[in-house]
Amino acid sequence: MNYNNMLNKHLYNFVQDVLNDVISNGFSGKHNLMITFVTKHINVVISDKLRSAYPEELTIILDEEFYNLKTNDDGFSVSLVFDETGSEEIFVPYASILALEDQSCDFSVDFEPDLSNIKVNSNNVIAFNDIKRVK
Repeated sequence: MNYNNMLNKHLYNFVQDVLNDVISNGFSGKHNLMITFVTKHINVVISDKLRSAYPEELTIILDEEFYNLKTNDDGFSVSLVFDETGSEEIFVPYASILALEDQSCDFSVDFEPDLSNIKVNSNNVIAFNDIKRVK
């Protein structure tokens, strides 16, 4: 029996529920989500520019600076503006997520995905100032 896989399955459902709540209700107060994921995961969809800048992992911050957030049973997509060159839609499979955090209420969940073939050793974060809302 693989307990980590079983637990992660429930945690992925939790992430989907959280994101669906954000889609339906937005954020209240100072809530936000920091989501760290493995960029080397085979089903992550990001531009070559982002993949070369963040070859191992990336943390995105969802507060009021995102649009077109959508979920499905495998992951979520969201459009963000990373710099002055325009927006980018990314797709993040739940299975690539390493951590989900809301610093406004000191809440975090760490995931233990199977990373046996993936080397993760960086701590890249895109700051709030680096992401802009597109209207």
